Amino acid sequence: SAIPAPEARSLRMNMRKRAAFEGPRSPDSEARGAAMNITSVSTKVASASRIFDICPRKPFETPSGMGASSNATRPSLRPFVESDIPAVVALHHEIMSPSEEAPASFFRDRFLEHPWRDDSTPSWVYTDEESEITGFIGVIPRTFMLGNRQVKAAFSTKFMVAPDARGSKAAMLLFRKFIDGPQQLSFADITNHSSVLFWQAFGGLTVPIYSMEWRRSLRRCPSRRIKPRSGLLGSLANVCRPWIDRVAQRIHPAPVVKDPDVIADAFDCAEIVEALPKLIGSNTLYPQYDADSLAWSLRMLDEAPDLELMHRSVRSQDGTLIGWFVYAISNQTAQVVQLTAHKRQRDRVLAVLGRAAVREEV
Repeated sequence: SAIPAPEARSLRMNMRKRAAFEGPRSPDSEARGAAMNITSVSTKVASASRIFDICPRKPFETPSGMGASSNATRPSLRPFVESDIPAVVALHHEIMSPSEEAPASFFRDRFLEHPWRDDSTPSWVYTDEESEITGFIGVIPRTFMLGNRQVKAAFSTKFMVAPDARGSKAAMLLFRKFIDGPQQLSFADITNHSSVLFWQAFGGLTVPIYSMEWRRSLRRCPSRRIKPRSGLLGSLANVCRPWIDRVAQRIHPAPVVKDPDVIADAFDCAEIVEALPKLIGSNTLYPQYDADSLAWSLRMLDEAPDLELMHRSVRSQDGTLIGWFVYAISNQTAQVVQLTAHKRQRDRVLAVLGRAAVREEV
């Protein structure tokens, strides 16, 4: 979803719409995962023994001529490699809006050089009869923890098929190849309505509780009460909105909860990784990190255009770590990427986040 306009000046908690799909069953499998953002580390799971129960499906059978060993005159599916990047970038440019443009480095970093590389769970490309790439699905494998148990997961992103190939089986074959991977949990990081329908056609589920978003205004915004108008009066109102809000904020600032017993501190990846299992409950599904992979995730966010990344640890007066937060600022709006806290300290960590956002003039 698009980042709100500057005049909104709101603190935004965004849990985007996602779809979750259970992977192949294994004999010792007792639990399944829930749809969640890769950066969300505090997603609560209702039951450690049963989360989803989806009807088993038949294993994927590669149609004749669809294997990687078929000759170049037939359509084929094969793992994404570095030499495919120019063609995939061109495909992305053809399909996506200008605001979603992604350079070659994006595909190299996210799908070929990320810290969780696994040859058994690659990204995939679809080539047509002329050996041109007309379809792509990005796949990133992850390991999640559920108590003391590891859950192999993978999420899909940048799923796209050229307009001329949408009458073919490209989308179906790419998607089926993804969900028939070795992972126990499959999910999408971001989905639109069409993508949700596609997931559901393959037995996937939309999880409404993780599709919610909420906003909190950190500043007085009386200009929102001005009804939109056309013509000269409407143009004048749009010019005056920021000044109206600025004056209102100076006269009567929005209240921000203050807690003198907690402080914001520097964000240390090694400390965060060590504290993560201690802060969340045993009945919580969360992604496994090490210091290097967490630093890589933050670096990728920081390199995003038009975003300013902010991250802080939150401590009590005696220095005990009680939580942390990460948010990205764009156009006076802070989009929260991750907020983790001890269950009894969540309000205090959220209050520190609000104060930090106000200081950054969000």
